[in-house]
Amino acid sequence: MVLEYASTYIGFDSVYRNPAASPPPPINNFPVAVGIANRSQPSVVYLDTPHWASTFGTIYTGERRVKISPAETTIAQFWAGDYGMERCSLEFTLTPLSSGDDVFGIEEPASVEVWRVDAQSKIDVRELSWQSRPPRVGLAARWTIHPNTTARSPEFHCHSGSFQTFELACVGDGCLLEFHQAPNTRDKGLWLVQRTST
Repeated sequence: MVLEYASTYIGFDSVYRNPAASPPPPINNFPVAVGIANRSQPSVVYLDTPHWASTFGTIYTGERRVKISPAETTIAQFWAGDYGMERCSLEFTLTPLSSGDDVFGIEEPASVEVWRVDAQSKIDVRELSWQSRPPRVGLAARWTIHPNTTARSPEFHCHSGSFQTFELACVGDGCLLEFHQAPNTRDKGLWLVQRTST
């Protein structure tokens, strides 16, 4: 049994009825879970936990691995938890590449489809495979990705306290993109942007 997240915004309706209140700025949400599924190995789980060894022990970086190819898709899940911020869009950013970047396979523009998938609770990436991935329910966006790109989906409603889950998939055989997304920089990666809805 999965318990719902409790609301921490009791009584906020009265605050947001104040016409003198300034609208809050957009919120950029880092994905809470990211997993890779491979159609050529449908039962295999690809668990990726970036880390490095230090004198204090193993340090886990919090980065998320994104990889899409003709055989592989990436499932990314976000938590839209903020009150009164129920106008959402999905944004993908890839800045001009430098010699130290860990982005692979982007020599040619990549055609990518972004699908909404049916996942009402948090996905467990330790059990995520091609066979077990949540089903697609609708196309959210279609992007052409290349360096120095910012791509956005059309705006959609994201209920406060809900998971928003998407699958990134290649279109055609000439598509390949792989990198690690860090939580503290917007130079590359996928973000859920919440804007005020009050």
